[in-house]
Amino acid sequence: MSITGAQLVAEGRALARPCAWLAPARGADQAVGAWGGDPEGPLQPILTLFGACSTFLERGEDLRLEVASGSARARRLVPGVASPKGSVALGARLERCLPPIDEVFRFGSEHVGRWLNDLGWRRDCRYNDNFPDRDAAEAYLREWEESHPLYSSECWAMVGGWPFPWPEDDVTRAPDEFVAMTIRDAEPWIELWCPRGAAPEAVERVT
Repeated sequence: MSITGAQLVAEGRALARPCAWLAPARGADQAVGAWGGDPEGPLQPILTLFGACSTFLERGEDLRLEVASGSARARRLVPGVASPKGSVALGARLERCLPPIDEVFRFGSEHVGRWLNDLGWRRDCRYNDNFPDRDAAEAYLREWEESHPLYSSECWAMVGGWPFPWPEDDVTRAPDEFVAMTIRDAEPWIELWCPRGAAPEAVERVT
């Protein structure tokens, strides 16, 4: 069983998740969030998300990422809270986010499963330089990088989509708990996670 790079990209597109690229609002753009702002005591606002932005994630709540004493934290806000003073209003551009190749391995079709099985590669084994079919995998990675906001100068933060595949990640973490990641002013990049039934969590990433 073999698979081409184009077929692997098609598998990824079938798994693509809705996301919003956030950048400074222009003209009549609806403000769905805010970037930065003046410090509030020991807290430095980084990213504020309004309910209008998170509705398509089935979370109609206001959320904020902040930094205090060098450590990031996340918290829910009182609905309708004002943007931090001195912040930049953010508009949204709706996109589709391709999954990292590891998620294509995990959640792809039976065709992907048979291909991996014939290669002697488990679905839950992360992609690395030992992968036997590098041509197909590298074709997918090129398409993924070209479409991901982390590699774009136009996006300040991404809401929704798939979490970025950091080297230290445990790939068993539920992708549905991922809410957003900052891109501007990295590093660090800061991710916002909302585990079901738990408080929101900020995770800092560095290379």
